[in-house]
Amino acid sequence: MRSLIEEKGIRNLYHFTNVDNLNSIYTNGLVPRSELTNRGISFNYNDEYRRDGFPNSVSMSIEFPNYRMFYSLRCKHPDYNWAVLKIDPDVLVEFCCAYSWTNAADAASCSIPIEERTGEEAFLELFQDRNGYPRRESLNIPESYPTNPQAEVLVFDTIPCGYINAVIFDKEILTEKYRKLLPDTFSFSTDSSIFKWRKDYSSWQCEACLNGNQTCLHGVF
Repeated sequence: MRSLIEEKGIRNLYHFTNVDNLNSIYTNGLVPRSELTNRGISFNYNDEYRRDGFPNSVSMSIEFPNYRMFYSLRCKHPDYNWAVLKIDPDVLVEFCCAYSWTNAADAASCSIPIEERTGEEAFLELFQDRNGYPRRESLNIPESYPTNPQAEVLVFDTIPCGYINAVIFDKEILTEKYRKLLPDTFSFSTDSSIFKWRKDYSSWQCEACLNGNQTCLHGVF
């Protein structure tokens, strides 16, 4: 797996979270929801229902956050502040992971048994074309990007905070606030571009997007 990661040029994984979770993440690491519940650790969840069916996993994206889901959540909770965690890709080597070529809660992913979504072959599927979807050659995206912007990695373990290389905010005021509140174990930065969209977003917009439907997971930009 490590050679495939290097071959693709993958440098980062991403996970977005409510800023109110940062202190817990520093203390406990990135903990799957089921374990948070079992241990009585309070948290603010992104996905109320975990429709992917795997609350025993942590969801993350390769090379760019799932902007379509992220946008939908920010529209749903305009009063929340968010952080994007930049995570070492060694997670893909050192932890049990499953790979979904689109959103893990999508029927197209759920129909594939979880056992078939693990391993190198499943990882490589993230970078393939799919019938009925934009073709990779038309997207003009880096080789390190999964073809579908909603592709997900499910990590079936707690990820220690040592794997978190940076905590990114979209506003400098938040960066400075949490730099003072949290230990310097974390690197903090401001980068509003990581809160926006992938360069190929227009290829993935549907009719609802174009009509301004803010509940659509594709996002409107």
